Amino acid sequence: MVRHTETAKIHAMKAISKRSVLTYDELDHTSTEVRILKHFAKYEPNNPFIVRLNYAFTDKENIYFVMDFYPGTLFFARKHRDEWLMIGGDLATQMEIGRLGHTRTRFYAVDITQGLLDL
Repeated sequence: MVRHTETAKIHAMKAISKRSVLTYDELDHTSTEVRILKHFAKYEPNNPFIVRLNYAFTDKENIYFVMDFYPGTLFFARKHRDEWLMIGGDLATQMEIGRLGHTRTRFYAVDITQGLLDL
Protein backbone atom coordinates (compact mmCIF):
# COMPACT_ATOMS: atom_id res chain seq x y z
CA MET A 1 0.00 0.00 0.00
CA VAL A 2 1.39 3.39 -1.02
CA ARG A 3 0.11 6.97 -0.95
CA HIS A 4 0.47 9.35 -3.89
CA THR A 5 2.35 12.38 -2.55
CA GLU A 6 0.40 14.98 -4.55
CA THR A 7 -3.14 13.59 -4.37
CA ALA A 8 -2.89 11.55 -1.12
CA LYS A 9 -4.76 8.75 -2.91
CA ILE A 10 -3.89 5.26 -1.67
CA HIS A 11 -2.75 2.67 -4.21
CA ALA A 12 -1.59 -0.93 -4.13
CA MET A 13 1.97 -1.39 -5.34
CA LYS A 14 3.30 -4.71 -6.55
CA ALA A 15 7.09 -5.06 -6.72
CA ILE A 16 8.57 -7.92 -8.73
CA SER A 17 12.25 -8.70 -8.41
CA LYS A 18 14.00 -8.68 -11.79
CA ARG A 19 16.39 -11.31 -10.46
CA SER A 20 13.44 -13.53 -9.53
CA VAL A 21 11.87 -13.10 -12.97
CA LEU A 22 15.09 -14.26 -14.63
CA THR A 23 15.92 -16.98 -12.08
CA TYR A 24 12.51 -18.63 -12.37
CA ASP A 25 12.13 -18.05 -16.13
CA GLU A 26 9.10 -15.78 -15.63
CA LEU A 27 9.91 -13.17 -18.27
CA ASP A 28 7.10 -14.22 -20.63
CA HIS A 29 4.64 -14.44 -17.74
CA THR A 30 5.60 -10.99 -16.41
CA SER A 31 5.51 -9.40 -19.88
CA THR A 32 2.06 -10.89 -20.47
CA GLU A 33 0.84 -9.55 -17.13
CA VAL A 34 2.03 -6.04 -18.05
CA ARG A 35 0.37 -6.24 -21.49
CA ILE A 36 -2.95 -7.43 -20.02
CA LEU A 37 -2.98 -4.78 -17.30
CA LYS A 38 -2.09 -2.01 -19.78
CA HIS A 39 -4.77 -3.23 -22.21
CA PHE A 40 -7.49 -3.16 -19.56
CA ALA A 41 -6.30 0.20 -18.20
CA LYS A 42 -6.60 1.71 -21.67
CA TYR A 43 -9.59 -0.05 -23.23
CA GLU A 44 -11.67 -1.21 -20.24
CA PRO A 45 -10.78 1.06 -17.31
CA ASN A 46 -14.07 0.35 -15.51
CA ASN A 47 -13.94 -3.44 -15.77
CA PRO A 48 -15.10 -4.68 -12.35
CA PHE A 49 -12.99 -7.85 -12.48
CA ILE A 50 -9.56 -6.41 -13.30
CA VAL A 51 -7.65 -4.13 -10.96
CA ARG A 52 -6.76 -0.94 -12.82
CA LEU A 53 -3.08 -0.32 -13.50
CA ASN A 54 -2.25 3.34 -12.90
CA TYR A 55 1.53 3.30 -13.34
CA ALA A 56 4.26 0.82 -14.20
CA PHE A 57 7.96 1.55 -13.79
CA THR A 58 11.28 -0.10 -13.05
CA ASP A 59 14.47 0.56 -11.17
CA LYS A 60 17.73 -1.35 -11.08
CA GLU A 61 16.29 -4.26 -9.06
CA ASN A 62 12.50 -4.34 -9.46
CA ILE A 63 9.50 -3.91 -11.72
CA TYR A 64 6.66 -1.99 -10.07
CA PHE A 65 2.92 -1.94 -10.78
CA VAL A 66 0.87 0.76 -9.06
CA MET A 67 -2.81 -0.20 -9.11
CA ASP A 68 -6.09 0.82 -7.54
CA PHE A 69 -6.30 -0.35 -3.95
CA TYR A 70 -9.29 -2.37 -2.72
CA PRO A 71 -9.00 -3.15 1.01
CA GLY A 72 -9.81 -6.67 2.09
CA THR A 73 -9.94 -8.16 -1.39
CA LEU A 74 -6.44 -9.52 -1.88
CA PHE A 75 -6.75 -13.28 -2.23
CA PHE A 76 -3.08 -14.12 -1.70
CA ALA A 77 -2.71 -11.72 1.21
CA ARG A 78 -5.70 -13.41 2.83
CA LYS A 79 -4.06 -16.79 2.22
CA HIS A 80 -0.98 -15.67 4.12
CA ARG A 81 -2.99 -14.05 6.88
CA ASP A 82 -5.09 -17.17 7.45
CA GLU A 83 -1.94 -19.32 7.36
CA TRP A 84 -3.34 -21.85 4.94
CA LEU A 85 -0.68 -21.45 2.30
CA MET A 86 1.41 -24.56 2.77
CA ILE A 87 4.80 -25.16 1.19
CA GLY A 88 4.17 -27.45 -1.76
CA GLY A 89 0.40 -27.06 -1.38
CA ASP A 90 -1.95 -25.49 -3.85
CA LEU A 91 -5.47 -24.10 -3.82
CA ALA A 92 -7.02 -27.42 -4.86
CA THR A 93 -5.24 -29.19 -1.99
CA GLN A 94 -6.45 -26.55 0.45
CA MET A 95 -10.02 -27.03 -0.80
CA GLU A 96 -9.74 -30.83 -0.49
CA ILE A 97 -8.66 -30.74 3.14
CA GLY A 98 -11.35 -28.21 4.03
CA ARG A 99 -9.12 -25.34 5.05
CA LEU A 100 -11.06 -22.85 2.96
CA GLY A 101 -14.51 -23.98 4.00
CA HIS A 102 -17.38 -24.43 1.59
CA THR A 103 -18.59 -20.83 1.58
CA ARG A 104 -15.16 -19.33 0.90
CA THR A 105 -14.42 -22.03 -1.71
CA ARG A 106 -17.64 -21.23 -3.60
CA PHE A 107 -16.94 -17.50 -3.38
CA TYR A 108 -13.43 -17.80 -4.84
CA ALA A 109 -14.51 -20.32 -7.49
CA VAL A 110 -17.28 -18.03 -8.73
CA ASP A 111 -15.04 -14.95 -8.54
CA ILE A 112 -12.23 -16.59 -10.51
CA THR A 113 -14.65 -18.06 -13.08
CA GLN A 114 -16.38 -14.71 -13.63
CA GLY A 115 -13.05 -12.94 -14.01
CA LEU A 116 -11.89 -15.47 -16.62
CA LEU A 117 -15.18 -15.24 -18.51
CA ASP A 118 -14.89 -11.47 -18.57
CA LEU A 119 -11.46 -11.68 -20.22
